Amino acid sequence: MIYSSSLTQKGQVTIPHEMRSHLGLKPSDKVVFIRNDKEVILRPAKDFLKLKGSIKSKIKYSDIKANKYVFKALSDEYEKTSRS
Repeated sequence: MIYSSSLTQKGQVTIPHEMRSHLGLKPSDKVVFIRNDKEVILRPAKDFLKLKGSIKSKIKYSDIKANKYVFKALSDEYEKTSRS
């Protein structure tokens, strides 16, 4: 299926209801945009905070610091996949 949406002056678009439902998106969920040549892929962002505590470590990180590391790792991974 193909859906369309208009770009606002602020650079915002509304994700059509059918697409939000298909992706399981709810208000305030995060999404990631992956640039691949001349197209953009939209995916739900993975919630790494749900994994908090599942791996034991002697190193203590604050949530903010951990989020920065996760965001950097995700950015690097998406950058790699967009080049392929």
